[in-house]
Amino acid sequence: MFKRNENDQYFDTKQSSSLSEEKKADSSIELRPSTRQSAAAIGPSIIMRGDITGEEDLMIQGRVEGTLQLPQNDLTVGPNGKVKAELRALNIEVEGEVFGDLHGTEKVVVRRSGRVEGNISSPRVVLEDGCRFKGAIDMDVPAEQMRSNSLPVKKTVKSQDSKTSVTAVMDDTAPVAHAAGSS
Repeated sequence: MFKRNENDQYFDTKQSSSLSEEKKADSSIELRPSTRQSAAAIGPSIIMRGDITGEEDLMIQGRVEGTLQLPQNDLTVGPNGKVKAELRALNIEVEGEVFGDLHGTEKVVVRRSGRVEGNISSPRVVLEDGCRFKGAIDMDVPAEQMRSNSLPVKKTVKSQDSKTSVTAVMDDTAPVAHAAGSS
């Protein structure tokens, strides 16, 4: 009935087994299977400034300013998270506040409690009812561009008479179109 664990503490084996049986019997608990390891966390009392890169999932509950790049991993801004940064990750989920652009290789989700002021570029975007969003959404992002982790390049093209200039977001591999001059 009672067993001793490695810290010389006794515990009731019947009580612990009945708890696990209750969890199995409770069908309202839905666990999402994950093949990834648990996420690293920036706690609510932490304030970070600078460039953050990594190769594991990240949960932000504190304040972050700068840039975050997790190209092969998920990024979650929790309900207490406040971020002023450019975010780039495989999947981005916002439950807190983000001021800056979000680039999701697969998907960006802004939850009901989330607030985003910035542009979103991702092939899939979800804005839950009740969330706050101010910015533009670009879902027509070439997969190669998202995978390469490079931002679009802004180029200014001037006409022959130097009276007309056009600024456009262009892919470096695409041919440059020339703007026609106007008088």
